Order: sequence, then structure tokens, then C-alpha cells
Amino acid sequence: MSEIKIRNSDKELTSFEVFMKVGNMLVALLAFIGLFIGIWVFEGTILPMIFCGLPLTFVVIMLVYQMMMHFLGFGKLVISSENSLVLRTPSSGESANNDPVSGIDINVEKSEEDY
Repeated sequence: MSEIKIRNSDKELTSFEVFMKVGNMLVALLAFIGLFIGIWVFEGTILPMIFCGLPLTFVVIMLVYQMMMHFLGFGKLVISSENSLVLRTPSSGESANNDPVSGIDINVEKSEEDY
């Protein structure tokens, strides 16, 4: 596995800090998910669950996924200079080669055949 590049402005988080920061976010999100599930069950209104509960559930799944990647060693959670929680991996910051727009060469010059 290649080296994980961490910028000078990043603060690498310890395991305890990851539990505290991500854990606090998870508790808050799970409280709102419980609220929307309660509205769905007790009032029978499914729209809040569809439009608010499901997207929050996907956010929780992604947070748990990033936390597991940190603890399994596939990446490191850092606080960036913009004060945001970022998962740095060995491929962080590299552009993907499968970008469909990168291979397009736009030529705006008109040839004699166009006239």
C-alpha cells in the first residue's frame, strides 16, 4: 500500500478524536432519523421519512464507512485548513483517468471544407 499524503495544514486525528467527532455527528443524525421514523410510524406520514430520513441514513452510512477506513488503515481522517473532516487516502488529490471530458479536444478553427 502506498503512502498517505497529508498536507502541512492538516491536523491528523487520533482514534479517540475520531470517536468523539464522528460519534457526536452520528448521535445527532441518528436522533433526527429516529424523529422521522417516529413521525412515519405514529402519524402515518411517509413523506418526511422519504425526503429527510433516507438521505440522513445515507449520510450515517458514509460516516461509518469513513470511520472504518480510518481504523482499518486504508486512510486517515484529518481536519483540513478549512476546518472540515476529510478522509485522506493514497489516491487523494489524483485525477481519475476515466473522466469523459478530459479526452475531448475541441477545435474551433474552421477548415476550407466547412465553407
